[in-house]
Amino acid sequence: MSRPAVASLDDLLACPACCEAVAREQDALVCTRCRRRYPIRDGVPILLPEGRDPLPRDEALPERQGYDVWIPRTLVESLPADAVVLEIGAGNMAASRPNLIRFDVTLTPHVDVVGDAHALPFLPGVFDFVFSLAVLEHLRQPFVAAAEMERVLRPGGYVYAECAFVFPFHGHPHHYFNASHLGLATLFEALAPIRAGVAPYQMPSFAIRALLETYRFFLSPHEDASARRVSGMVGALLDEDLAALDARFSQEAAQRCAACTYFFGVKTPEVTEVIPAPVLAAHRRSPELQQRYPQPLDLGMPDNLLAWAHGDGRGEPDVAADLAGRKPFVKDGVPAARLNGFARRPWLTRLRGGARTAGRRIAHALAARRPRLPWTVEEIIDDGERVTHLFPNDCYVAHLSLYHFAVPLAAGGAVIDAGSGAGYGTNHLAAHGARVVRGVDASRKAVDFSRQHFARPNLRYDVMNLERLSRLEPDAWDVVMCSNVLEHIAHVDRFLRGVWTLLRPTGVLVIAVPPIVNEALRAQNLANPYHLNIWTPRQWAHVLGRYFADVQAFQHWYDRPDVELNLVNSPADTVIAPDDFVFRPVGVDGLYTAPTISAVFTARGKRAASCLPVPGASPVFVDESFTRAGPKPQPSSWAARARDLAALEFG
Repeated sequence: MSRPAVASLDDLLACPACCEAVAREQDALVCTRCRRRYPIRDGVPILLPEGRDPLPRDEALPERQGYDVWIPRTLVESLPADAVVLEIGAGNMAASRPNLIRFDVTLTPHVDVVGDAHALPFLPGVFDFVFSLAVLEHLRQPFVAAAEMERVLRPGGYVYAECAFVFPFHGHPHHYFNASHLGLATLFEALAPIRAGVAPYQMPSFAIRALLETYRFFLSPHEDASARRVSGMVGALLDEDLAALDARFSQEAAQRCAACTYFFGVKTPEVTEVIPAPVLAAHRRSPELQQRYPQPLDLGMPDNLLAWAHGDGRGEPDVAADLAGRKPFVKDGVPAARLNGFARRPWLTRLRGGARTAGRRIAHALAARRPRLPWTVEEIIDDGERVTHLFPNDCYVAHLSLYHFAVPLAAGGAVIDAGSGAGYGTNHLAAHGARVVRGVDASRKAVDFSRQHFARPNLRYDVMNLERLSRLEPDAWDVVMCSNVLEHIAHVDRFLRGVWTLLRPTGVLVIAVPPIVNEALRAQNLANPYHLNIWTPRQWAHVLGRYFADVQAFQHWYDRPDVELNLVNSPADTVIAPDDFVFRPVGVDGLYTAPTISAVFTARGKRAASCLPVPGASPVFVDESFTRAGPKPQPSSWAARARDLAALEFG
């Protein structure tokens, strides 16, 4: 499988805001798409979002002169010469290798790039191995960072990550989360696991020693008899050779009380670009190699398939030729674009996204071989469940008017468009005064479409499960917009809890949902298998009121008596504009008497955390509202299944 041409650090870098390539212009890097500028200090690119400065260096953190004899070091030493490796949180790593990119949020004498792990400033699919050692506990949004690590991996690329488990509060500048081995597995559920457990240097003795030393430190100022007695007992225990007892712990036992746990996994193993094809072919045809390496993808073992390839494997002509033909990656070398005499075309950089499921893996394999052709209306609307600016009829304008209603609320603020769909509304807010807008949607297709059609410096689109919004930065958003989406969400309470976490105290949630106010509209929504929540306006007001103290309903109506609104007309017949729609505040019961296109609500005034519903509790329904299961997939022919699988998108 062909690999993207990368020859130096410049070939890897991207704008952290829009993930497009950057170009050097004197003493700065400039995004080739949004034109944001990023400084270069002491030869080090500073690619932090929103122009932030690097964090101050922790002078107490000792320098590392190399890596322990363990999975990261073994894998780095086993990879082919053209492999590229990224360490996240490497500010104190003095040792360097030509193919090792040392990355940190602080500017130290050792780093190659400064940036934020939540928005890695690298192009998609450029790294063979990404690892972090006891870094995840210091990240405010570890799920976002884990998704970023997957994004920048090649197909077949590896992740190794350690996270504190039984360990005291520590670190620079903050310490947010500890994780068990199950927590790490959940964090990296997009990857195929190879191994998980406890590293030899993170065993229970380290956990006990760290906890007891911390305990004794804070106890030491107290001079009463009890404090002195307990301090002496703790000191006696610390004098014991606790590490000698670590051998008594199996991995299963150690995982229950270790200082740190680790996860080691691989992305899309069946379409790997990391292990050379001749090496895999040699393994397939050799029973001896299959017996010696029953898990050929496990490159964390000292004796692994690539170690064989570098040694005895060179006796195989095709293996030797492949390894000899690889041009070593040198981070300080000449960029591939200059070597080849042309600049990187933007679409090539966008086709290297990761694959989280079999459907996305197939889609990646197909997309990697050809540029994306222009989208058709039929491809993006998904049987009418999605509206697009490519078909700007009355229905589109009615949907756009909902975003127009939110423009004054979003002015100068930070906005999330939850369920951004085809991206037109998100773009509308970004173009009409919002400071920064982030569209999130569970559909990879919708996000790719939005990125292709709408590009602004203050606009970003991401794939995200709307029931996991809490992985975004908390208490940082002024508006969460959610238009004609919540009827599709199986667990509305999870969504609302996430929104409650994200909004500032003065923030506002804006939702638009179908106005099920009579039997005819109820039957219409029941006939749509994608509408899971058959909820009346009173039900929506009730649920919103559990999270917010101030819930206001609005009538959404059309105010052009000279033109008839026709939601199924053609764009050629459309003469209306978003300003032709009105939003009148009404009581919830007013939505049952006044005609309305959508039931629109604003929700403000976050309730105290102690007043929120218990997570996972069954919702209380009013007005005979209910939530139903989603439609089951229907069997189809093999060709249809293959086509559908290639188009499936998951958040």
